[in-house]
Amino acid sequence: MPPSTVRTTRGGSPPGLPGVDPWLVRVLGPLLGAYVVELVLFAAGVDVYALAWHPLGMGWAWWQVPGHLLIMPREAVLNVLISLLVAGMFLPGLRAHLGDRGLGELIGASVLGGIGAMLLFDAVGALGLMDVGRALALGWGHLIVALIVAFGLSNPTGEIRLYFLFPIPAWILVWGSLLVPALFLLVALGNGADVLGHARTVGAWGGAWAWWHSRGPAGRRRTLTARKTRIERELSHLQVLPGGKDDVVH
Repeated sequence: MPPSTVRTTRGGSPPGLPGVDPWLVRVLGPLLGAYVVELVLFAAGVDVYALAWHPLGMGWAWWQVPGHLLIMPREAVLNVLISLLVAGMFLPGLRAHLGDRGLGELIGASVLGGIGAMLLFDAVGALGLMDVGRALALGWGHLIVALIVAFGLSNPTGEIRLYFLFPIPAWILVWGSLLVPALFLLVALGNGADVLGHARTVGAWGGAWAWWHSRGPAGRRRTLTARKTRIERELSHLQVLPGGKDDVVH
């Protein structure tokens, strides 16, 4: 369910859909184009799912680490369009807040968190029946969780309105984007469903959260606060001595 409106309580424009944003077109256009190319190649009989994620010992190869981000589920047309819509709503505002480098680091940390979670669950043998013996077309849609986390943490008193009607505080988005996939993961572990897909979403959330509190705004704020405390402590040991033009200096 995509957020239909976004409101912030700080200055500046909210992360909403712009009229025409060439940067946004350059980012989202290739994602949509890659999905179209995938569908065309599959219809032509090309095995594009060699790039999809295969479990360890079941056809896994190193090129699937970057490649699986490009391969979306064939039937997920609506999910792809919704993901592009949500990304278009959040990306401009987050880019203005974090900068290109910060936004790239946020997404990179989310990618690494998702891959790490998949490898961990795979290595310990926590696979569902849907994970075994097939290529997992997982794609990049889970990275939307990184944008949701960053928006909620940067603007906790803001809100979104689902379907233009239901206001949801941004801070609920942060924890809800973890709670929902975590519950699905627990269900999958119990009934043997898609474990790796839900594990990846939880890992992506963890990567985004970790970046925000280490290299991101919260981490920088904590560093500056620690420096301020240290400087104040050092200044408290200084003693001001009386002096002036009539004093004799020896």
